[in-house]
Amino acid sequence: MKLSKYIYKVLAVPAVLMAAACGTDVLMDEHKNGHQEVTPYAIEFSESVINSSVRSTRSGSSSLSNHTTTMGVWGWRSTLDGQIVNETQFANKLVQFKDSIWTYSPKKYWISGSHYRFYAYAPYTQKTSIDSLTGLISINGVRLSGANTMKDAPSATLSNNFRGTTDTDWMVARGGQTAFGGILTPVDFTMQHILSKIDVSVRFTQGFKDDNFDLVIDSLLIGPFISGGSFRQIYESNTIGNEPEWVPDSTQSDITLYSAVNTSVDTIKTYILESLVIPQDIRNAKKVRLYYSYNYSDGRKECSAYSLELSQAFGASLKSGYSYGLNLIFEPGRITFDASVSDWATMFESNRYLK
Repeated sequence: MKLSKYIYKVLAVPAVLMAAACGTDVLMDEHKNGHQEVTPYAIEFSESVINSSVRSTRSGSSSLSNHTTTMGVWGWRSTLDGQIVNETQFANKLVQFKDSIWTYSPKKYWISGSHYRFYAYAPYTQKTSIDSLTGLISINGVRLSGANTMKDAPSATLSNNFRGTTDTDWMVARGGQTAFGGILTPVDFTMQHILSKIDVSVRFTQGFKDDNFDLVIDSLLIGPFISGGSFRQIYESNTIGNEPEWVPDSTQSDITLYSAVNTSVDTIKTYILESLVIPQDIRNAKKVRLYYSYNYSDGRKECSAYSLELSQAFGASLKSGYSYGLNLIFEPGRITFDASVSDWATMFESNRYLK
């Protein structure tokens, strides 16, 4: 009897798979024929990804759930026969990461014979809107406090994650997502960072230091920066040019980035600051100020300072979605710097059809 049950289970598996396949074929036929029918399959959202710090493929990306547990989703449905155009399915719907999946309530179900458009951003807020025709997203009233992932905790590597800090790492799925009602693949998004990120590291060269003293960074200050603003997504062609996506809010108090209290310097590059900044013009008195001291073995201490105009390193402005790195190098008789500007996230990804 036990053997017969086992055989039944083995034989039943192909039957179930065949039934599922047949069901999918029916849905596809209904889709091609323009037939509209609510399917028993809920619209689901899979783990979204964030592009890495340089232009990359999705395989080199970070999962959205590592950075936030919420996102907002818009979605519209149009029928292939043109009888329904841009029927709202999701209107800034809160989608949450719970029990290892992205979920929402109440569920919406795929309707065959329909074409869908989806757009998303993260994390969720009510201070947002979208143009239903273009899918361009706006996020209002963003505020930053100058949080630093390296504050009092220098590191040999960057965090690239502001979860748990007082500042929000805002992201938008610029390419959106499209799908047909007969295709039951979960909807996924590729998110891009929309703020600017600044990181600072320090090191000294071989031959700079001897055994008579230790080099210590007493403090690092960068700024002041505008702390608030609103995001207005624009078309790809305009972003490649000079049109800004951020409107700074000058009514908010400025912030100064601060870090590196009593940090020892070595030949190995050490990061002492990693912070988010509202994209903005940096030509007006935005400075890097580094205070450091030589602590000699006989007990003496000599204090000194270094100053640099931020625009000397990065140009006229900080742009949306870019990472700005500054490496301060102590050499015999001077301090030099290396500056780098890179895409913090791949800026654009064209619409993809779910397959």
